[in-house]
This record gives sequence, C-alpha cells and structure tokens, in this order.
Amino acid sequence: MALNAGDAGATAGMAKEIFDAVLPVLTGSTDYSNLSAEDKGIIEDKWKKISHAISIGVIGHIIPNMEINGVTVETPATDHIISVSGGSGSPAVGLPNPDPKTRVQNNDGTGRIA
Repeated sequence: MALNAGDAGATAGMAKEIFDAVLPVLTGSTDYSNLSAEDKGIIEDKWKKISHAISIGVIGHIIPNMEINGVTVETPATDHIISVSGGSGSPAVGLPNPDPKTRVQNNDGTGRIA
C-alpha cells in the first residue's frame, strides 16, 4: 500500500479516509443541523483541510519511523535479459551483454527499504 496523504479537498488518499470518518461525527450535533447550506459548505471545506493536514502529519511520522525487519528481495542474475537491436554504429551494435549479477536488497530497521 502506498502512503498517499491525498489533497486539501479530501478527495483522495488518507485525507479522504479521515474526512469520511470525521464528517458523520461532526455533523451529528444539533448545532450543525441548524446551519445554513452555505455555512455547512464553509465548515466542511475547513474539515477537509484539517483532514489533509492530519494525513500529512501521520504519513510524515510513519515514513521515517516505521520499522521493517527481515525483508530481503533477491533478483537472480538469470532474470536480467539485455537485448540490443536495430540502429547502426557504435556502441549499440556488436557489444556483448555485461556479466549478469544477482541483486539483493535488505532492510532491518527504520525507514523505507532502500
């Protein structure tokens, strides 16, 4: 899952999820139900911006502090196929493929897998 903060309009990502959870709670009060449609629109726009700000803060905290342990990704050398075709002249024609190498990626600790 990608960590997507969404946008200030709370139309996508975590901002939308937060706004969708907050809206029923905040609109349940009698004070809210007595407001005009225009005032409700103004208030909901503010809630959307607050939802976006919260999502930015949550994701901004998770990314550097999350712990991922014991993850190893290995791509065998046989999975790397390099082919060159077409064209003329150097260096594209007549050069052998480089020696394939196994790629290994490990992560133990905080932050994204690099």
